[in-house]
Amino acid sequence: MNAEYKDGRLSFHFTDVLDNMSADEKRELIESLSCDAEIVKFVGQQIIDKWTESGFYSGVSCVATSEAYHGLDKVWRDVAKASGDVAKREIERLEDALRCEKKNTELAWAEYRKATDRRYA
Repeated sequence: MNAEYKDGRLSFHFTDVLDNMSADEKRELIESLSCDAEIVKFVGQQIIDKWTESGFYSGVSCVATSEAYHGLDKVWRDVAKASGDVAKREIERLEDALRCEKKNTELAWAEYRKATDRRYA
């Protein structure tokens, strides 16, 4: 790995760092990066639209095969297989949020009525 120190800055090629990491170190780094909001956003754009908003994309096979092994092909296959479960989970999450919001609204109205009934009674 080549690193250069100039004007108080250390610079290196990130791919060199990855090439020199053990499989466990690389997995730990990738898992950490995969939780970053910007990374999730760009990966999501590729899953949905094939491209990031800036026109970048991961490798995709020209022809679909019975087994998807790499990159977006693998992710698209996995998402397709799990889409029913993912949709169900998200719908349930949204319904829970709406129930909670409804309960909070009802409590707020009850407090409001209680406060205004005392003032005008």
